[in-house]
Amino acid sequence: MPDCRLRIGMRFIKQGREFVIEQRLSDGQLRIRDIASDTCSAEAPEALIEDLFAGRLELIGEENYRADLKQKITKSRVSDLSQLSDDDPLKIEIHRRLKYVNALLKAQPCARTKDTLLPLIAEIGQRISEYAL
Repeated sequence: MPDCRLRIGMRFIKQGREFVIEQRLSDGQLRIRDIASDTCSAEAPEALIEDLFAGRLELIGEENYRADLKQKITKSRVSDLSQLSDDDPLKIEIHRRLKYVNALLKAQPCARTKDTLLPLIAEIGQRISEYAL
């Protein structure tokens, strides 16, 4: 899978419009072009990352990456976990991730930042491995 760091050529959707990152400007901002209107603007990488984690921006990769990804997801999508055997790696991974999600929801951190989440995730990881022993 290609990495999804913000870089030249990366495409994303924001407010229903598709954009492409064209260049890093001398002040550190990124020049982005609106595909439909062919207009350019400058955005701070931090603002784009904040929008990404807030769900206001969707990275779609480069060229045909999005179409390829959708095709792979369609092939691997399982809508009913009971269709999988208990030892299926996909089912095991889903349950492992669910433990993290449920524990984070129960913890109700005051903020969802790297500083608040990393210690919680580490603690949950230790608890999960304790349960497995």
